[in-house]
Amino acid sequence: MNDDIAYLGLAEAAELIRDKKLSPVEYATALLARIERHDPKLNAFIALMPERALAAARAAEAEIMAGKAAFCARRRIAMCSMGRCRLSRSRRVCTIR
Repeated sequence: MNDDIAYLGLAEAAELIRDKKLSPVEYATALLARIERHDPKLNAFIALMPERALAAARAAEAEIMAGKAAFCARRRIAMCSMGRCRLSRSRRVCTIR
């Protein structure tokens, strides 16, 4: 897997996914690998739910392949530094529309 995928911005990744040049599952897997590599040192995540992230990526991929939805439509992304965050139990959730 190409490590550069994990460093794409959301807009660039969304464009590649929309154009079917990048799979949501591939992107999520790369992001999870990046988190796994760096989080022990950064300790940036309270709770990491890779199974849930991959399930959401698989669902998004199925929708995109069926022509039903655009990437990130109604998807929750854990990127709270971008704003519009709310507290959801013990974690912050950010919705990008």
